[in-house]
Amino acid sequence: MIKFEVPIWLSDWKFKNKKGNTFKVYDVVVKGFNTTEVINNDFLINRAKRCYNKKKNLESYKPISVQFKSQHGYGVKEKL
Repeated sequence: MIKFEVPIWLSDWKFKNKKGNTFKVYDVVVKGFNTTEVINNDFLINRAKRCYNKKKNLESYKPISVQFKSQHGYGVKEKL
């Protein structure tokens, strides 16, 4: 079943690598009801990592937090 009217958010992500360094990714568009749903979705995590660096292998980076900045309408839920 497809869920309609899922909020579309502009978000900021915070990642940490295995060495302990942290970095932020700004202005990533995601769909979801709350931050726990978004931070547990592998598809959205990979989208945020690609916004940071498209060529580098980013498997060691783990998401620490997601912050919603503003809501930009509603849409259909992302596939897992």
